[in-house]
Amino acid sequence: MLAYARDHASTLRLSAFLALGAAVPLAIWSATAYRRLRALGITAPGSAITLAGGVIASGFTALSGLTGWTGWTASRVADSPPVASALRDLVFMTGGPGFLSFFGLLLAGVSVPMLLLRMFWPVCACR
Repeated sequence: MLAYARDHASTLRLSAFLALGAAVPLAIWSATAYRRLRALGITAPGSAITLAGGVIASGFTALSGLTGWTGWTASRVADSPPVASALRDLVFMTGGPGFLSFFGLLLAGVSVPMLLLRMFWPVCACR
């Protein structure tokens, strides 16, 4: 892991930067979707599930980016394979399963109320 981090330092930095940058629009979109669901009159828990899932998924994405940057920095400073391995696993767990499970809540919080209200948007705008 240390050798990989040294060989691909610029790619890892860019990946961490983009992950952190992607967290901000996701949080904004989650808040927007929550307000839109509330404006449509949805009082079921779906709107709150949307907000909670989106904010937590955004937080995990930001944590993944910050941890990735820390992992790259730690690989430059210390030659500690256990630390590098732990940081790699933390980046994966926050950016992979941690993000995906709460992003699923975000999608379910938006799609289930829309399905129940029979609000389908066509692929093309021609009716």
